[in-house]
Amino acid sequence: MGQPIPFTWNNNNQVVMNHLNRIERQAMNEQKSSEYEFEFHDGHDTGYPIYIRPTHTEAQKWNSNIPKIDTKNNDSSKFNDIKDITNWVKLDKYIKTNGKKEILTIIQKDWKKLELFAKRFWTGVTAPPELDKYQCVIFKIIFTPKHGNKLT
Repeated sequence: MGQPIPFTWNNNNQVVMNHLNRIERQAMNEQKSSEYEFEFHDGHDTGYPIYIRPTHTEAQKWNSNIPKIDTKNNDSSKFNDIKDITNWVKLDKYIKTNGKKEILTIIQKDWKKLELFAKRFWTGVTAPPELDKYQCVIFKIIFTPKHGNKLT
């Protein structure tokens, strides 16, 4: 396993900011618990996994079978219980009830953001630039097709 890239699911986390712009990060269900961190690391064969590592000292030594969710070809409905997370037993051992509830809330309510974030990370795509209101108006004027067609 290569060097992990840990991050907290917060609006101002640099890893998150690298792959989701300010508009995409709006209304995030931000992580408050310090019992765990999310991370990316190499060593996966398929998908767009997001790993979940407890911050407990023992968990920092893990090199395999780290709990994860795969955001590729899945949706939030697959993760209704902590037991639905791959290698969940490791989370159950080191994270208290509120931390586990928070993880599930983030998965359930921010699935589309997590999915986009993981896809961009694993495909090497950074967050697109943000357009302000003026730029959006100019874009609409320039790129609105003629003949009464509307840009949607």
